Amino acid sequence: MAEPTVIMEVERVMNLVEGFRWKKVKEEIVLDEIHLELKKEVAVSGTKAVYMEVERVMNLVQGFGWEKVKEEVVADEMHITVKKKSAAAEKIGAAIGPT
Repeated sequence: MAEPTVIMEVERVMNLVEGFRWKKVKEEIVLDEIHLELKKEVAVSGTKAVYMEVERVMNLVQGFGWEKVKEEVVADEMHITVKKKSAAAEKIGAAIGPT
């Protein structure tokens, strides 16, 4: 079975997390990986509830091969960056060439 395209991979994640008010900040291809940054407004940073939101997202997307790269609180927003290795991304990255 062929690997889904990069667009479909990102859409799948967004379909899973948009209901929890996460928004896409940025997506990029780095070598053979898709990097996706998500954000969500939070009421109080540093609370257990904020970090439970991150765990909720990871529980939804890990089954599709995504891994957490970093998480941080910026002002009143929680940011998560996740990545996934992808043959489709590798082809696109090779076509773009070195940056």
